[in-house]
Amino acid sequence: MQNHFELPLFISVRPSPWLIVAIYFVHFGAIFALAASDLPLIIQFLLISGLLASLVRAHQLFISQKKPDSAVRLVLKQTGEWLLDLATGENVVATLKPMAFVHPMLVVMSFQSNQQTYRVILTPDTVDADTFRRLRVRLRFKNSNE
Repeated sequence: MQNHFELPLFISVRPSPWLIVAIYFVHFGAIFALAASDLPLIIQFLLISGLLASLVRAHQLFISQKKPDSAVRLVLKQTGEWLLDLATGENVVATLKPMAFVHPMLVVMSFQSNQQTYRVILTPDTVDADTFRRLRVRLRFKNSNE
């Protein structure tokens, strides 16, 4: 019988309804708070413009996965090497940065390739339960050994 830590892990990244609601709620909440504030209009306009730009980028990167650096599939090989399939169809070999956040309801990972950084946010509704559990266990085990 083969050890589960030796098997490759394939993760298809799908948009999360929970994450979509959270991203829009936080951005629009901040916009309404700024609009209700006593800041000068020009500062409100600049801050709201920045929030809208952040919302558009978050939507393209994590929700619609239209940005070229959006990872749509992750593969953790037996050797511990990560392979990222991007929205453009390109395959990139990347290294997981040590600052991965692992929680039962959220996993946030940053990957580094040659000159590019890729970020992936996973929630339980984006990955099947067994794969999500196996990923969390591997990430926690890896972090505890460093």
